[in-house]
Amino acid sequence: MTPNGPTSDISTPHRSQPSLVDPQTVGPEGGSPTDPPQAPARVSDRSVALAPDVRLTAESDVSSIAHERARHRYDQSTMMSIRQVLTTMLLALAIGALLNADALESAASTKEFGPARDRALAVWGPVQRLSGKVALNRPRQMIESAIGRGEDADTDVVDDVEPVVAGTSEQSTRTAPALGPSLLGPAEPSVSPSTTTSTIPGPKFPIVATPAPGSPIRILAAGDSMVETFGTSLTRIASETELFDTRLEFRVESGLFRPDFFNWPVFLGEQMATFDPDVAVIMFGANDAQAYEENGEIFEPFSPTWMNHYQPQVAQAMDALVAEDRLVIWVTMPVTVLGDDFNERMTKLNAIYREEAAKRDGVIIVESWPLFSGPDGGYVSDLPAVDGTRRGLRQRDGLHFSTVGGDRLSWSVLEVANHFVDLSASAKGPDPDTIAPRELRLSAYTPSGLEPRPDSMFPRTPPG
Repeated sequence: MTPNGPTSDISTPHRSQPSLVDPQTVGPEGGSPTDPPQAPARVSDRSVALAPDVRLTAESDVSSIAHERARHRYDQSTMMSIRQVLTTMLLALAIGALLNADALESAASTKEFGPARDRALAVWGPVQRLSGKVALNRPRQMIESAIGRGEDADTDVVDDVEPVVAGTSEQSTRTAPALGPSLLGPAEPSVSPSTTTSTIPGPKFPIVATPAPGSPIRILAAGDSMVETFGTSLTRIASETELFDTRLEFRVESGLFRPDFFNWPVFLGEQMATFDPDVAVIMFGANDAQAYEENGEIFEPFSPTWMNHYQPQVAQAMDALVAEDRLVIWVTMPVTVLGDDFNERMTKLNAIYREEAAKRDGVIIVESWPLFSGPDGGYVSDLPAVDGTRRGLRQRDGLHFSTVGGDRLSWSVLEVANHFVDLSASAKGPDPDTIAPRELRLSAYTPSGLEPRPDSMFPRTPPG
């Protein structure tokens, strides 16, 4: 082929991708194009029609993304539903615990003394207090009352345990007010040499101002869980007499035995400084007869080492309370439904309280045992009032007082106070279906060396 002849092929441009050549721009013999070459047009993605397989792939990708998003939304919805269910369950359990807090705290308090009981009370005690503050325990109380299972019903407490047989209680030879002989028999069993006859000289009686409506004196009720209902009754009744300004301080899971948990002697000293009561009514014992551990060694209740730990706590509490112008009324523990072993522990605690009270001026013992026991000294769930009406006196646990029981004990305490403080100006007296018969009140307290005052503060009480 001559140099001027046609070329044998067309050179391919050196590009990384094929060039787009329009065949119409090439000469008939494959020579030079008839028109000047034009630059390849830029193709828009929108103007390009996708092949069927490309469209299928795109649609599959969209479908996959939509499916993944739907599955993600489902997973989120499922997790939210699980969280909502768990939250609802926890909320229901919390509300249920608050609604049943009284029963849970009572069940904890009746456990065997030891770490398990301490832990249970540490949990349910605060729950019970919170429930009472927000009144969430009231619905159950109203329901039980409506169906005959309220605190005043006979079925609230069990009374089929073997009764604790009362023994002999000695009368103090002091001229101070003290436990006297019962008209129906002794107040409770004598279980400790500490109940022997005292020859301590008579104390100086506290000098307390005479109250009147418009010129009240102050009364404090303080102690462990036994004071919750009893103290509520006492402060309510005292306020209704129009003779007292009141204050109530109780800690349901506390006691004198554990100053590391709640230091009652220190706290009572603070109350004496701030509130400065003219009358202080104190009750302990429900949580105190428990074993004592020191340096890995456990000391059983009322062992010598245990007594060296507990009795000074009682003494310090009384010392914090005593003043020349203050009447201190220390209420002992009652018989319970919790069996002979528990009741024996309560009688030993009561003996310690009597012994320490006998060493101090102005500390008066009121025995709750005869006010809440049968003629043989054993536990009963209900007892007659002065008019013969029988009403339930204890809560379902057989340990704590019902409201009626708290009222019964409160009026007995105020009657004792009436020996030292003239309460004849009281604006209120008890209903005959509330207070204990007079012979039982005398069993709880018979002043030695003092003439009992007439029932001037009980205008509605039938004679005898």
